Formats: sequence, structure tokens, C-alpha cells
Amino acid sequence: KLKDLRVRLAAKSADATVVGRLDQIAWLLNLRSFDDVPYNPVFEAWLIVAGHRVQLFLHGGANRLPPGWARGVPGITVLDYAAFPKALARLRGRKVLLDPEAVSAAAVKILRRTTSRIVESPGPLDDMKAIKNPSEMRCIARANELASLAKTRATLWLRRETAAGAAPTERGFLRYLESLYAALPGYRGLSFNTIAATGAHGAIVHYGAADDTRARRGDLFLMDSGVHLDGGTTDDTRT
Repeated sequence: KLKDLRVRLAAKSADATVVGRLDQIAWLLNLRSFDDVPYNPVFEAWLIVAGHRVQLFLHGGANRLPPGWARGVPGITVLDYAAFPKALARLRGRKVLLDPEAVSAAAVKILRRTTSRIVESPGPLDDMKAIKNPSEMRCIARANELASLAKTRATLWLRRETAAGAAPTERGFLRYLESLYAALPGYRGLSFNTIAATGAHGAIVHYGAADDTRARRGDLFLMDSGVHLDGGTTDDTRT
């Protein structure tokens, strides 16, 4: 991935870039974390790629990385998050590809204050991420199949319960669905707060207050949920 990125930078007459989008950093370096951003497998970081040198800036520095990980990324240096501004100033003389919409105003200000030559352009990483290889496609399909299996089981449970007159609550359904998710192989967590809504609650946009309202036979029931599994993330709605 880094080799491909360098080729694309050269095509734009640049020899360095600053990456601030967390999903791009996680994808480029094949790293994930659930410690920083709720429901997202990304982490707070900055990344500078300058020639064959790669600098990753993390809260906690290299102590957060899996043992031996850096040996698999030639040219990488892992630094504390706070070291990022000074590293930007050291790009003096580099021709830096910069997407102003994807980097903080403070970072842009530092680069413009130095003698760095800036090429303002959307970076190539989104295009690179969008092209999935066969392994990624299989993982995405598998994740959605497993998540759909959990949703189907939860829906059948809801139908049986309401048909028997049990009238389960929104909160009870939510807990049951999430327990099915947690039992899936490769489960890593929810991808957002589960929505479980019955009756009029189903018309509330992004309803997130699943309570003791009971689901009754004939009522509309809406579930909107997603899950992180090894290799894929899901997000879909069932009614």
C-alpha cells in the first residue's frame, strides 16, 4: 500500500503527504483499535509519508502497537502525538500533497508558514481504499451474512414471542439481538448504537431510547443496527 501511495504521489509531482483522516491511516497501516472512538475501529493519529520515511504519531507512541509490528513497515518511526507539529515544520523543502479539507487548519497553517511547497489536491487514499481485493470482498460478504443471520434469529424470536402474547419490550429485543451478535465468530463490537423501535417510535429519526414499550402483534417494529466482525463492518435496517 505504501509503495502504491508513493507512485500516486509522484504522479501528482509530490514527494510527501500528510494524512489526517483516521480511517485512511488505519487502512494504510493495517491497524485497528477500539480504544479511542466509540463504535469505530480507528484511533487518533497523524501520519506523514515523506519519500521512504513514514512517521506515525499516536497518543502513547509505540507502546500502543502490537509487539514487533513496526518491523513489518520499512522506514516507519512511531512518535508521540504531541510531536506532530514540529515534524510538520521539518518538511521544509518537500513538495507536500495536501487536501485542506482532510487536514486541520492548524496543520495547514504550519505548512504554509514554512518553505514547504504545497500541492493542494484530494489525496489518493480514498480511491485506493475503494478498490477491494478478492479477500476483502469475501470478508465483507461473510460479515454481512453473519450479521443477517443474527437479525433473522432475532426477528423469528420476536414473532414467536408476540404470537404467544408475550409482548417483549424494545429493550428486551435490543439485548437479545446484541447477545446474538456477541456470539458470532470474530465479533469485535457494535458499529453504532442499536435502534429498536416499535409502533410510533419507529417514525422517530435515529431513535435511540429503547425502553419498556412493548411490541404487540400487528405493530410495525424497526431495528437498525450494525456490527464489527473480523474483516468487515455492517450497517442495515429491518422492519
